[in-house]
Amino acid sequence: MRRVARIVRPSHFALAALACSLAFCGAACAQEPSASPSHPDGPNVTPTAVNRVGLDAVPANIHFDVVSFKPCPAGKEGSTKVDQPLDGDYLAYHCETVYRLIYFAYNGVVKDYDFVDNDAPWIYADHYEFIAKVAPEDIPAWQKLDLTGRRILIRGVLAATLKLKVSLYNMTQPVYLLTVAKGGAKLKPYKDGDQTKMPDGRTLMGREVGWVGLVAYFQDFTMSQLAQLLGTHLDRNVVDRSGLTAPYTFSIPLAFGGDNDPNAHIPTQDDLSTAEGLADLGLRFGDRQTPDGQTLNRPY
Repeated sequence: MRRVARIVRPSHFALAALACSLAFCGAACAQEPSASPSHPDGPNVTPTAVNRVGLDAVPANIHFDVVSFKPCPAGKEGSTKVDQPLDGDYLAYHCETVYRLIYFAYNGVVKDYDFVDNDAPWIYADHYEFIAKVAPEDIPAWQKLDLTGRRILIRGVLAATLKLKVSLYNMTQPVYLLTVAKGGAKLKPYKDGDQTKMPDGRTLMGREVGWVGLVAYFQDFTMSQLAQLLGTHLDRNVVDRSGLTAPYTFSIPLAFGGDNDPNAHIPTQDDLSTAEGLADLGLRFGDRQTPDGQTLNRPY
């Protein structure tokens, strides 16, 4: 089931820099959807209640000393990439749109939310310098937090600073299921202190992903984290059904950008597709769901 977030323009769009300690409150930071007419994308799609693993999932007890949100000079645009060093104490977007911040905050492990156009061009137009700096006492907890946990915290920042309101609608969409192939997984477990030297001489330290051409090298990554990243590069979302919870070190061919076919060969030294690279690790894309909810028993 796909949840579509409709973003309502805030009544008070404050862009001044803030210097305060922010605590995040979970359900209180999100607006419950109210009754409304049928969704325009389909007559049978109606607003739903917020669930505990979705919009009002409980955020980690982490505070920010500074949340800064400033307009960028006219014509200056960022790279769309989030700036959040794994061993750092902040999360930032440089000269990006409000839409990019919303996209980060509401794309979960299974891309829980997609956006529909609701005549809100303001979220795509202007660019802002955004940074949320973690309070010193919370830096160790922040550095251990996974990407989903960080997304949930930024939802609270947007709710507090931009007064965003989100309404949810249920929809269905096809997904890839990441599973273990017959014969079992062939993955190298990660151990604290491990380092991985990539072909270009760079070294991965701790939880990190590096690229050499169109091959992605992962260190200290779980299958859940891999599924989340794959969903941003492939033509549909990826759901982890591997049952593997430990972190691993591995590499796979993976083209940049979204909407890639996992079966398309990628021009690398081995000329493999992402699906074939996963197969070499004892993983596979399993059954997929069709838009009507049926399951096709066909491997990918």
